[in-house]
Amino acid sequence: MQGEISERDYWQHQADDLSAFLGDGDDSLRAMMDELFDLAESDIVRPETELLVEDLVAAGHAVAALTNDMSRFHSEEWLERMTIIKRFDPLIDLSYTGVLKPSPDAYAHALAELGCGADQVLFIDDQAVNVAGAEAAGIRSIWFDVTRPAVSVAFVRGALATA
Repeated sequence: MQGEISERDYWQHQADDLSAFLGDGDDSLRAMMDELFDLAESDIVRPETELLVEDLVAAGHAVAALTNDMSRFHSEEWLERMTIIKRFDPLIDLSYTGVLKPSPDAYAHALAELGCGADQVLFIDDQAVNVAGAEAAGIRSIWFDVTRPAVSVAFVRGALATA
């Protein structure tokens, strides 16, 4: 049932289950993420999403990222080779803050770092629980369906056009 465990705990359980295949390293979660994401950026980042980010930046919009576990899931080397990450200003990684989405404190932290009010943000996330958390914090939000990226990007573009 949704919400019974955190996303971080879910991925840790998956990694622990796969640890026999991934090796006996100290960090089964990192080993699993390294295996899953050891791809070229073009194989990870959807073209529709990349174009959306480029268009928003070109139009003068601030494009930030709020992530629960970027540093926990990925190595510095991986982060450096993902050029799209450099488009986010700021990239707010909650990995070691003690608060994670969907906690209200996570959104308060992000708004403080952005230096703006909730009414100035459009929050987009692929986890419905995080969208609900942002909405509870007064932030207009959109659920991004990763199985239908073109539809989700079009929805985001439409929401921004009516803002």
